[in-house]
Amino acid sequence: MHRCLAILDVLVLILGELRPAGTPWNLHYDPLGCKYRDLASLARTCRMLRDPALDVLWKAQTLENIFRCFPPGLITKTSDKRTLVLARPIVADDWDRPRIYTERIRELCLASLSDILRTIGPDLPGDLFPRLTGIYWHEISFAAQHVPLFLHTTLTKIDLKFFSRRPDLSILNTLAHECPMLQDITIQASQADIRQLSHFIANQRCVQSLSLPSVGWKALQRLSCLDSLISLKLEFLPFFEFPWVRGPSPTFSFPHLRALEISAIPVDDEGTKFFQLCRDVPLVTLIMDLECATTIAECFHLFSALSAGCSHSSLTSLSLGGDQRIGDEDPESCIIPGNTLQLLFVFVNLTSVYIQSPSGFNLDDALISDMARAWTRIESLELWSNERVPCRVTLCCFRSFAQHCPLLEYLAMTVDASDASVELATLSQTSQESLYTIRMMYSPIATPVPVAQFLSNLFPELWVVRTERDYSNDDEEDEDSAEDIRHHRCWKEVESLLLPNTEEDSEAESE
Repeated sequence: MHRCLAILDVLVLILGELRPAGTPWNLHYDPLGCKYRDLASLARTCRMLRDPALDVLWKAQTLENIFRCFPPGLITKTSDKRTLVLARPIVADDWDRPRIYTERIRELCLASLSDILRTIGPDLPGDLFPRLTGIYWHEISFAAQHVPLFLHTTLTKIDLKFFSRRPDLSILNTLAHECPMLQDITIQASQADIRQLSHFIANQRCVQSLSLPSVGWKALQRLSCLDSLISLKLEFLPFFEFPWVRGPSPTFSFPHLRALEISAIPVDDEGTKFFQLCRDVPLVTLIMDLECATTIAECFHLFSALSAGCSHSSLTSLSLGGDQRIGDEDPESCIIPGNTLQLLFVFVNLTSVYIQSPSGFNLDDALISDMARAWTRIESLELWSNERVPCRVTLCCFRSFAQHCPLLEYLAMTVDASDASVELATLSQTSQESLYTIRMMYSPIATPVPVAQFLSNLFPELWVVRTERDYSNDDEEDEDSAEDIRHHRCWKEVESLLLPNTEEDSEAESE
């Protein structure tokens, strides 16, 4: 055996690569269980590999696999084969083999087997999982009264999913008392009692990552004062009891918050009001999904609040999307204008930007030039719209990206490429070798050849050109779709003309 394998840290790293990225209760990660079989084989190879391989294999497991370690015949099924029962009472020796593996378990999934736990529960040893740090529990398949059997002071991670319409969250009181060191908390529950969630969260002092339906504003204010909180995900903000309705408004500092995701923000300015209360939050990643399209004024106020409430130097990833239903609004009133988008240029270290506008953007080449100068570290930029709106941005804007954004790899936006004569008449020597994919939405185009020549000069590594037709199954040929199809075919011709450049480059490298 190679001497490197005698170093335990190196061996653990190698074995860790054999373990699937997910967990054994998420079968889509490794549907055939091939990697688990490899680890089991290694554990049987020699004594030196046995314990490290078993530690990796049993790091995350299910109760079902633990019960399979009982002596044969101890657990049987009823005549209808729907319920597990004990064939005889459990004795102390029955736990000897399971203990070999349960001492290695760090994360445990409590799914199914509630029926057998009604019998085994009283005999379950209190020290069966001495290294347990994480629990995953789904209400639909595991009775709540059995969860306390697995709660220990060593727990730092919980993932609870409630599926009933009116979930019973009383288990949170037990969690708060039994598990004071929780750091990673995920709770999914539809129509959850916000007061119960808020009371539970208010007593957490060590939480680093938190994912909840929502919390009350007082609990949110307490969270904002925690030095430990790094990641926060809420389905919706506590819009129904914002503090300025009565009494003075608080401020949210979130001194070490790095990631914030809000899944559903109504149009009634909840997101704007929240960020107006924030003070220089050091976010690295911000994800916000809007339920309805914002008007020009609402979008301006939201972007103003973002630029005022978040650190300008820390933010690197920004995503503003969602369903954004237009409803009864005039579509033209929901277009994002250039002066609104400019409010985000203060975030100078952005590397990934996704901004969705159901009614499109009102931009021009000068604004895009300012954007490229502001976001010089950008790697992925997507200004997405599903509407066919008049566009004042031309192919000239690509020069700005070539000159100022050397790291840009993916670009999605609408431009007017119907007249490429001006661009070809003033071809620039500037080239950018990172960009390889552009998504042109519904961009109009007339002549593919000059456009391909222009793009290949600016972006010699560009070889993927997409339009919305690449992602659509709509085969109906109405007036709009006929025009879309014509533009799509022109852009695909541009793509085909770019391919020879990439083939020549690969041949040159091989030589």
